[in-house]
Amino acid sequence: MTSVSAVMSGADIGVTPTTLRADLLSDQTMTQTLSVQNTSGSDLGVNIHVRPPPPGAGSPGPCAPTTAFVTQEDLGGSLVSIDLATGSVVPVVSSGLSRPYGVTLDAVGTRAYVTDSYAGSLVTIDVESGAMGVVASGLIYPLGVVLNATNTRAYVADLTALEKIDLATGEVTRVGPTFSVADGVAVNVAESTAYVTDSHEGTLTAIDLATGSTRTVSAGLSDPRTVTLDPTGATAYVAQADGSQVVVIDLSTGAQTYVGSGLSVPIGLALAGTTAYVTEFFRGEVATVDLTTGTVRVAAMGLGYPKDIALNCTPSFIRVVPDSVVAPPAGSVDLGVTFDSKGLVGGDYDAGIEVRSHDSAGSEVTGDRDAGHRPVPGLSRLRFTLSRALAERNTDRLERRH
Repeated sequence: MTSVSAVMSGADIGVTPTTLRADLLSDQTMTQTLSVQNTSGSDLGVNIHVRPPPPGAGSPGPCAPTTAFVTQEDLGGSLVSIDLATGSVVPVVSSGLSRPYGVTLDAVGTRAYVTDSYAGSLVTIDVESGAMGVVASGLIYPLGVVLNATNTRAYVADLTALEKIDLATGEVTRVGPTFSVADGVAVNVAESTAYVTDSHEGTLTAIDLATGSTRTVSAGLSDPRTVTLDPTGATAYVAQADGSQVVVIDLSTGAQTYVGSGLSVPIGLALAGTTAYVTEFFRGEVATVDLTTGTVRVAAMGLGYPKDIALNCTPSFIRVVPDSVVAPPAGSVDLGVTFDSKGLVGGDYDAGIEVRSHDSAGSEVTGDRDAGHRPVPGLSRLRFTLSRALAERNTDRLERRH
């Protein structure tokens, strides 16, 4: 169990307590109180978000996709968010991008990293406020992007090369060979191997990130674009634009399986369990593809030439009610934090609650992040642990008794 102090620089906001813990048996719930304090002399609105823990800060546990972030080419380029429950589309950044392509999120889902192809840069965007900054510039024509597991480096498919970018300094290092058109990139959890699609050559190539050596994993693909890996790192999923399908590739053998026929120029792809979320460029939609049955359904419509997609998930074992409140001057508001062990296996699970303040007009009180990406002023983060170790011990006693 770890305490995380509230970050209150630049905002009149506090939280009590700074740590919550629930020890639950099977299918139990427990609700605890979180108090949000306003130390200013005027009303202060706050929005509350449940987030996965930062890299290395604990076990994230089950997480359900709630929001998709999509880059689109229409109107000069923008980043939009999509409510996956309703399909509603909301702009996050509608100006300042020059043909954005790849998008990925940090581990806690508060920052999007977007390749700005025409500008030759990698930018970071606060998904709540839309505040944007440049991480690295001078790239050739950046396309796909992925972060390493610790969120310290980005790997960018930069037209003819794979680039490694230090997120703290913006330093760019070229890795591996020259490609015809490096389009998509994925990196395994150990950060030992990168997988790059070459949309011109129709290949998926593995690059040893320590030595730079390469091997062709699979060939004969038809305009492969985004690539992502399953959690085990044994299988790659590729959006095949010309083939109008998702290609499932065994990384040990290169064997290909096709699912989701009838897609209209699929470019972006993100995984959520056995479901792939795919952007359809010409149709202007996001579709879901059931990777078991191949069934295709529409998740969102009305997009303007969507490119890549990233999913934001909310830990499913914890919820906060209400998720938006106004704290009175020099006062506080109590929130209900409910832990729910339904469907969990025994173990510890961690999540974070982000309390983000805004003024009476709704403007976010966030300030700017520095190059090291320290927490934004105006945010308070807490970490919680949900444990079902007691359930395992209790079950063991019952089995011995009978």
